[in-house]
Amino acid sequence: MGRLRRKKVVTDEGMEPAPIRPQAKSVWRVLASLFVGLCAIGGFAWWQTHLPTRTVGENNAAAPRHAETVTEVTNEGGLTEPPSIPSAGQDIEVAEAIAAARQVVLQRPESAEAWGVLGMVLYTHDFLEAAIQCFKQAERLDSQEPRWAYLLGHAARSTDAELAVDALRRATELCGNEPPAVRLMYSEVLMEAYRLDEAEQQLKLYQLHRSDDLRLRLDLARLVALRGDARACYEQLLSLQRLFNNNPDYRNRQKQLLLLMAESLRRLRRPDEADQALQRADQQAEATWPDPFYKEVFNRRVGLKVYLNDGDSLFREREYDRSIELLTIAEGKYPDSIWAKILLARSLIRTGAPDSDRPDGPQRLARADDLLQAALQLDENSVEAMFRLAVCKGYQGEYDAAIELYRRAVSVKPDFAMAHFNLAGILWNNKHDRAGAIEAFEATIRAEPSFVDGHFGYGQLLMQMERYADAEKQFDEAVRLQPDSRAIRAALGESRRRQGN
Repeated sequence: MGRLRRKKVVTDEGMEPAPIRPQAKSVWRVLASLFVGLCAIGGFAWWQTHLPTRTVGENNAAAPRHAETVTEVTNEGGLTEPPSIPSAGQDIEVAEAIAAARQVVLQRPESAEAWGVLGMVLYTHDFLEAAIQCFKQAERLDSQEPRWAYLLGHAARSTDAELAVDALRRATELCGNEPPAVRLMYSEVLMEAYRLDEAEQQLKLYQLHRSDDLRLRLDLARLVALRGDARACYEQLLSLQRLFNNNPDYRNRQKQLLLLMAESLRRLRRPDEADQALQRADQQAEATWPDPFYKEVFNRRVGLKVYLNDGDSLFREREYDRSIELLTIAEGKYPDSIWAKILLARSLIRTGAPDSDRPDGPQRLARADDLLQAALQLDENSVEAMFRLAVCKGYQGEYDAAIELYRRAVSVKPDFAMAHFNLAGILWNNKHDRAGAIEAFEATIRAEPSFVDGHFGYGQLLMQMERYADAEKQFDEAVRLQPDSRAIRAALGESRRRQGN
């Protein structure tokens, strides 16, 4: 067996949040709320709560959690004026967008469209209470426009189930089956409220319209699960998975399906298969369903978080140069943003790596190095900045510096499996420190027992050391976690052959 050669050292792992894993003790009722929130917003919600912004008034101030002022009157339940959102502590672009939309309402207080647009701007920037008030007012002014009832229900579903159900019912009465998102969202919120018979009625009405809709089929399987029939749910999901696999738009977006499948398998007392389903879910994106009404909300995003989210999306789509262009703008507009520097550096590292064959690769790595050093000046305990800088230093051949940074990162975050794994690779490949590499591999597996590459890499090192029985244990676990891998199965067979088995 040769040395471990990990060309893909720069990973997408970093500090992204771990997916929610259903536990064996969970109940079917929990599934109703587990999946509804996955349908519309996707990864953007994480950025909204974890990334710093440049603010009005104080660049480095800790922004308050979206303070809102909503002025109401009792006359027919309407608003005297649009909600007032304090600009202090807010992202400059967000504050400007809210102020502009609010000014239109002040100029045209009888316009449902003006109130609805203000609600969209507020909703997409997480001013939930104020957005709900605006959608209510828009619906009062134009009760025949389904967007306002739908967006009211959409916004209220996480805080006021009764309000969400009533609003989505009105929207469904206006829309029927077009667009599909309206009736399907209504049925999902009914399931979340455990009103299963009503949810089934809505799903059947849509099924008459279009029986092959993937979201419908997933909702029907979820309904069966909530009624306690794990076997029927699992069988429906197996059939549905074939449809997902045959659809290029959803082939790699099976997270919700696999999470539900894992819970069904746990209910059927098949824990190993449930764990495998969870492993596959970790590798899948969430399915995002067409929703023209919510798309209007999403498209009104502005500010640092949008730059970061879009730059990250471009990176994951391998549009590295476009990601660099966008994140360069963000880093220039928001010089105090540590995340603008980290994500820009990540794209520069990816395009400057030795295997990228870019003629200006060393210059890209040097720029990334500078950005990450600046990020650590802003926050000396940023584990993500340490990790990315370690990767950069490794590519620049500064192995001792990389080792020090990886060790700093895991001292701050001991369960950072990817940092332990990359540390093991440098200690093995570049420093020929087998003892240190073994320690790092064992730390990798302790941090993330289900990390396939950790077991496989450790097994390769043990093979090189002629510890074939120990290597077999690592390969055997890797096969259990990823049974379809020919490379791992071949390594397992070789470890047994070397033992004479």
